[in-house]
Amino acid sequence: MTGSMRTRRWWRFAHLRRNPLVRGVDRLESGLLAFAVALAILSVPFAVSIGTSNFTQLHEQSTRQLADRHAVTATALADAPIAGMGRIATEQTTKVPAHWSESTLPGRADGDIVVPPATKRGDQIQIWLDNTGAVVRAPLTANDVTIGAICTGLLTWLGIAGALTGLFLLARAGINRGRYLRWHREWQLFDTNNHSGPRFW
Repeated sequence: MTGSMRTRRWWRFAHLRRNPLVRGVDRLESGLLAFAVALAILSVPFAVSIGTSNFTQLHEQSTRQLADRHAVTATALADAPIAGMGRIATEQTTKVPAHWSESTLPGRADGDIVVPPATKRGDQIQIWLDNTGAVVRAPLTANDVTIGAICTGLLTWLGIAGALTGLFLLARAGINRGRYLRWHREWQLFDTNNHSGPRFW
């Protein structure tokens, strides 16, 4: 199918040709659809700007975290709970006691750390500490920043498109309600005229 054929079909669907059989409500519905599609397209740059702004914020957060946190190696002091029936079977991580050495602090530190369920006693796991020696989450990576920004922009656009779709469907429901009422009145008028006409039998 050529581009011109597709274009002609779209114009027919949109009721934009001057067809005497096409009513005003049909053109109104088509106009609302075109308006909603146009707004969805025009909202793409806005969604991109939101994603870009989120990328900048996440990148700055990642930079601060990398400056304030450092990685050390901890040794598990116990086996992770065996996965079975219940909550542990569906969890991706669990906690076990561990100890680690901190180059900036004397002695050895102990505490609970988050590990995979298959962790065994004596296994070594990389953990992250802040400047006070407290266990913290790993800093955001470049992939975390990129994926987070993309998801933010995409969800923003989907939210706008979803709202426009909902508004159009509500408007179309109102238009259809009015259209059906008019059809009902016209059929009633036709039925009345048909039964009130002259009879020759």
